[in-house]
Amino acid sequence: MEIQNYHSEKQKFQAEFDEKVKELNKKFVIENAKFKVGDILKDYSTTIKVTKLKYSMLGSNFPKIIYEGRLLKKNLEPTLKEKFDNIFEENAIKVNK
Repeated sequence: MEIQNYHSEKQKFQAEFDEKVKELNKKFVIENAKFKVGDILKDYSTTIKVTKLKYSMLGSNFPKIIYEGRLLKKNLEPTLKEKFDNIFEENAIKVNK
């Protein structure tokens, strides 16, 4: 096996591995999220209506769940401009409408 072939095969395996880890992270988020799309959440500074589940691996060995959603005013109506924000699960509190 030549060095070029070695590097090519290694990159192929790494890409496959990275894709599998990404799938595993998404599965973890879906199965462990406390809230779902459509829920209204708040944290210390913002209120959102959840439109998407995301995750971050920053500073962690497992995915940290992030809720992305449309920014809401205090009366729980959407802002005039279509703005979005994120709330980490550890900071999220569900708002009852």
